[in-house]
Amino acid sequence: MALQWITWIQSFNTPFLDVFFELITMLGETYFYIVVLGFFYWCISKEGVKDLVMVLTLSSVVNAVLKEWVNTPRPYLVENIRALRTETANGSSF
Repeated sequence: MALQWITWIQSFNTPFLDVFFELITMLGETYFYIVVLGFFYWCISKEGVKDLVMVLTLSSVVNAVLKEWVNTPRPYLVENIRALRTETANGSSF
């Protein structure tokens, strides 16, 4: 079912959507978190960053544990799915 959904979504691919979804994917990368944490630290609240770091750390740990537990291969490794950012796609998928 999930692969059919991914194939259906990819049938609408355009250069704009490729860039849009690549940017969405980048929201989960380390560089994004560093920029966001730096912004919050210097511009919003130095104390609030501690809570944000705790939430991000907990989220990362839960994500890693769930990925190991579910251990579903990435769709582009199984089917004819087009992947844009394979260099950052390590580990298993949900």
